Amino acid sequence: MLKSLTSFRFFAAFMVYLYHSVGLFKNFQFGYIGVSFFFVLSGFILAYNYHSKFTELNKTTIQNFYIARLAKVYPVHLLTLGLSIPYVLLISARTLDRDFFTGLFANLLMIQSFFPLPFGTMPYSFNSVSWSLSDELFFYIMFPFVVYLLQKLKINTGALKILIIILAFICMIFLTTFSTLYREAKLDDWYYYVFPIFRAFDFVIGILVGMLFATKKVQENHINKSLFNLLEIFSLCLLVVWISLSPYISQVFRFSIYYVPMWCILIYIFAYQGGFVSKALSNRLFVLLGEASFSFYMIHLLVINYVGVYPMGSLLNHLITFFGSILLSILIYLIYEEPLRKKIRFGAKNKEKLQYQTFMNNTSSLK
Repeated sequence: MLKSLTSFRFFAAFMVYLYHSVGLFKNFQFGYIGVSFFFVLSGFILAYNYHSKFTELNKTTIQNFYIARLAKVYPVHLLTLGLSIPYVLLISARTLDRDFFTGLFANLLMIQSFFPLPFGTMPYSFNSVSWSLSDELFFYIMFPFVVYLLQKLKINTGALKILIIILAFICMIFLTTFSTLYREAKLDDWYYYVFPIFRAFDFVIGILVGMLFATKKVQENHINKSLFNLLEIFSLCLLVVWISLSPYISQVFRFSIYYVPMWCILIYIFAYQGGFVSKALSNRLFVLLGEASFSFYMIHLLVINYVGVYPMGSLLNHLITFFGSILLSILIYLIYEEPLRKKIRFGAKNKEKLQYQTFMNNTSSLK
């Protein structure tokens, strides 16, 4: 496990929480920053774990991969979708009309991000943060084929991979700049921030960085601790400077592309877990918060919305929503998310193994 990156997941989810709850940070758009991190990290981690499994397109391997990814995200998505319905019906006073059931159906299939905002608020319907899961599902579907293609292209050297990452980033800058000439401003939020095909850039760049790390990883006993102490401090300082400069950057770039280089650098450096900051982030509490970060991300806005129905003063509201979200996310992770993930992913295999062992024991007793 890359413990430092697991812990970073919580801080990224916390940035999204701040964006939704504390108006003071609206100018820095922490929500956009956190989501960009999740997309880049998702590509990085999947490439790190699976890059060698898709040298060939094997039906069983692809099927197992899809099951593993759905087992991770769908149970929590289904839970939070269910929890959002009372709020939508009772508090937001939505009627049971065609838009309600269309949005519900799209959320159940996790395809809501493919619908532009002018056609209602489909991407943000119900538990609005789940739009990113619609993107992730699209990323998961394309992942085996992207990795297979990269393997077939035989991009073996680290220098060539870095060059491709830089060229891909330059191409996206030109594409974004060019596309602004032909898009309506009211579509920008959906097209540059939500639309899965456009946001796949974050994910694919993460894949490239993950493959670069997986093939060039330094052995633990060869890591220069002093060097990585400096690199980790440098990457964190870069993060602060990057965010500080963000209000001066065009909004279409701040939706996504602006933050990608920063996250690539930080993720790559901290993946080595060679400095003292990584060691601090490997603390058991931070790792637990990181493991529960998906549940935290998915539940926090619902807690904010439900608590907001009963005004108790700004400070008290923030304390209740923050600590309530953390407590709920840890409980969901421990008693729902992780047990259900294992059951969906490994349950059938374990059942078959148990049946086989029972059969062998019975056969042995008959001899």
